[in-house]
Amino acid sequence: MRKTIVIVSIFLVLVSCGKMMTRYQIKTYNALFMVWHYTNGKKDVQFIPMAHLNKPEKFARIKQIADSLRSQGYVIYYESVELENPSDSLRNETIQRKFRRVIGIVPGDYSDKNNKSYRALALEGYVMQTMTNTGCDRKRDKKVDLSMDSLVALYEKERGEIKLTQCDWNTPYTEKYRCHRLKVKDQKFMALTLRNRYLSYFLTHSKDKKIVVMYGAEHEKFLEDDLKKEDPNWKMVHNSPSIRW
Repeated sequence: MRKTIVIVSIFLVLVSCGKMMTRYQIKTYNALFMVWHYTNGKKDVQFIPMAHLNKPEKFARIKQIADSLRSQGYVIYYESVELENPSDSLRNETIQRKFRRVIGIVPGDYSDKNNKSYRALALEGYVMQTMTNTGCDRKRDKKVDLSMDSLVALYEKERGEIKLTQCDWNTPYTEKYRCHRLKVKDQKFMALTLRNRYLSYFLTHSKDKKIVVMYGAEHEKFLEDDLKKEDPNWKMVHNSPSIRW
């Protein structure tokens, strides 16, 4: 029977858990870590599940795995919900605050001990995932993810306008968000469902045949079902040797 990596999406950890639970979830992730293998008969996909905070030596091992697969002809797809136009500060203020109203935080350096909204993740000895420590390269690898702008737009298209209050505008990004009770189903829809739809579509229709996906571990749990919606021939290769630590 397949083992499922039990680690909550980094966004949900931030707004629901304390340091002890965060540390426990990362340790669980490390104990069960493996690279998952998918195919639809035409493409080969290796999914490297990520914990966005971990020990430096764990990221070094992931970089080693990624470099090895790249040397075998794989193209790396990495995640990032960065803004489409960072210089458009007025528009971005609204987008970021709408995103935070659903998720509870704005993505950043989760190891920053001075940011109160990240306090549950600022663990001693743990570092933030970066392009450098995972071996990703913007020039040769591909960002395959929805921007924060697109996530907010798609969410509002399907679930209605995200209405901001004075509390949303007055609460700095570095403070813990307390403007309303967050809903897990809404968090998952924005952080997981919408992005998995996009990833599955891209994997199925991309011209690349050998692909490495570096995405949060929680995305892998639903990936096979999402891929099958695009092409019923997708399956996880159960007898494939798994890459571990």
